Amino acid sequence: MEPKKKCSWSPRKMKSAIRDIRGGAKLRPTDALYGIPVMTLSDYSKRDSYDLSFRMGRKPVFSREQETEIRDQILLLASMFYGLTPQSLKAAVFTYAESNKIKNPFNKDKKEAGKDWMYGFLKRNPEISIRRPEPTSVNRILAFNATEVQIFFDNLSSTYDKYRFRPHRIFNVDETGINAVHKPGKILAPKGIKQVGSATSWERGKNITICCCISATGQYVPPLIIYPRLRMHPSLEQGCPNGSSYRCNKSGWMTEELFYAWLVHFAEYTKPSLEDPVLLILDNHSSHISVRIYDFCRQNGIIMLTIPPHTSHRTQPLDITVYSPLKTALHKECDAYMKLHQYEKLTPLQLIPLFTQAYLNVANAEKALSGFRASGIWPFNPNVFSQLIQEGNDNASDRISVEQAIVDIRMESENVEASSALLDIPMDFNERSYLVPTNTEPN
Repeated sequence: MEPKKKCSWSPRKMKSAIRDIRGGAKLRPTDALYGIPVMTLSDYSKRDSYDLSFRMGRKPVFSREQETEIRDQILLLASMFYGLTPQSLKAAVFTYAESNKIKNPFNKDKKEAGKDWMYGFLKRNPEISIRRPEPTSVNRILAFNATEVQIFFDNLSSTYDKYRFRPHRIFNVDETGINAVHKPGKILAPKGIKQVGSATSWERGKNITICCCISATGQYVPPLIIYPRLRMHPSLEQGCPNGSSYRCNKSGWMTEELFYAWLVHFAEYTKPSLEDPVLLILDNHSSHISVRIYDFCRQNGIIMLTIPPHTSHRTQPLDITVYSPLKTALHKECDAYMKLHQYEKLTPLQLIPLFTQAYLNVANAEKALSGFRASGIWPFNPNVFSQLIQEGNDNASDRISVEQAIVDIRMESENVEASSALLDIPMDFNERSYLVPTNTEPN
């Protein structure tokens, strides 16, 4: 016999049934009419007041107020880049329940809450979900603060006031790396197999640097492609985006000499002059700084403004909206190519045409405009990060160094109803020195 389903009735039916019973109706006919078990109907009808916003199953271990505080602390830790793993959350709430003498069904041997509690907690608190975090260095966490951001926007504001740049004369340049070791997408596979593989070209790939540039009106300057080899070959210039420039060096990374070559390439397309200068926003990588580069920019009306160190994930338009979807599209192109060509190994001769296809699919004006808008560069919005910075300042109220920041689980064992702070990480966003932008000006 099939087990009877629990709570097969709705709160609306229960309200109607209780209204009928209190109006003089009998229990059993009402039970049959609304499909509610007679004992359940009898129980609810005897209550002076009834709350139908209930949940079936075992009563939660923690009260609504306690779970709300746990939820708030989890969100706080996530905003401070110290998010809890499911395992650490289960261990923390076990210790919390035991210290506060809260009756619980948790595993006493493992000293942690069970999966049922965790999934129930997530269901009751939809603001929280299990996510795969993006690795973020401590340098980036500390660098993105009010002082750094304010200095950048002050410099940007003074540059706008002095040169009156129009949006089509505002550019952002940055480099990214690609290689033939692509990341396969999700596949369908049999259940029960612990490891599922998907073919990729190599175990380790050589880096090819792509230097891209976009404007605040959605214009894309043809990229510079740097191959990791000593000499160029004409075949390497095939299948690239139209107008691209090609260079090579032993490492495949950007150097001062190659960046100077890119500036010449950039000037050919944007036509800067002392009478009609352009603004070039870039990071402060060592390859971007040299006397030769400074002289070229000064003579040709290229005004260079650097973003604060370790803040490109927030302040650089290319990093915000272009590079991530570009690499995702490239991985899909590589995956499709290998499946269609009997899993041939990818070489630069095949990789660059695939990159070109991904580039043409992704490099649209909308992404460029969104990147400049999200970074506050254009339209000019110096308060675009105010909320993020304020949250960081609020989280840093106790002012201890980040090297000493730990997860501090504090328990109030004497009074369960007292303040029950579960988790606390005081952090210190120390002020850091800022590299003053290379703000050149025409003679």
